[in-house]
Amino acid sequence: MIRKTTILLLIVLILSTTTVSATQRPVYVISDGITNNQVDNARINQVVKALKDAGVKTVYNGYPGRNGVKVNSYTILSKTPKNAVIVQLMGGLCGATIYSMTMENYYKNLKGTRIVYPIWVYPSVKVDINTIKWLGRSGDDGGHGSFSGISYPAQKLKNAGYEYTYWKTQSDFNKAIQEIANKAGVTKKPATKPTTPAKNSGTITLHGQKVSETIPYTLKYGLKNGKYLYNNDKYVIVTQKQLAKKVGYDGYCKGNYGTKTELYVKKFQKKEKLPTTGQVNQATWNKLIK
Repeated sequence: MIRKTTILLLIVLILSTTTVSATQRPVYVISDGITNNQVDNARINQVVKALKDAGVKTVYNGYPGRNGVKVNSYTILSKTPKNAVIVQLMGGLCGATIYSMTMENYYKNLKGTRIVYPIWVYPSVKVDINTIKWLGRSGDDGGHGSFSGISYPAQKLKNAGYEYTYWKTQSDFNKAIQEIANKAGVTKKPATKPTTPAKNSGTITLHGQKVSETIPYTLKYGLKNGKYLYNNDKYVIVTQKQLAKKVGYDGYCKGNYGTKTELYVKKFQKKEKLPTTGQVNQATWNKLIK
């Protein structure tokens, strides 16, 4: 979550050499520290590439914790052009952040004519902002004095003129990219490549299992009350069958994430030059389902 005093983000500004239309707004993509530096950076790169493909010629990247340089996230409002579109990738629903965005004059004055567009990234987000009536202060928020929470955060965001979205599926992602491009002043949709099959709301079917392209949780080995954490799990079944296909996994494919599955996940990660954690996160899942 992006906060006034305690969360620090690195803002690396990469200027495109392409001439930009005078009517086009520059886009800044920044991220909360959501997963880890590698995954967060990859997520930002995915957004940046999609924006460029959509015709947004100038994109600025904000990477958390990169090259050891850290900048207070609120300085993005004072360092960017007054017509900037600021895309915030969020890992949680921080009541203090929404309070600042909607209720505090200093934030409103800093924002000015800039467009701030939050995108809450699943599965990190645990609550639904559209239905929650009370959103408490985050446990790691060190600012905002005695502030304890905010009521009806979605309504307050809408009343303050903010648009926001979730990134749960590939379909969500595509819609968000088009919306950002529209806000930047680029309304032409990129040409559809005929070789790319249409996705059904971000879901695919592999080995008879219908799964999401966005993995809903990290798969890993572990026991709870003597049983596997994941038992007959369809994401584990797909993982095991894809491991058999790609790196010769020869164990059971019944959806139980045991030590053998963990071993072959590490082999696959090593082959794909990914961190060898033995756990299936989004980066590993993306490679597995190809």
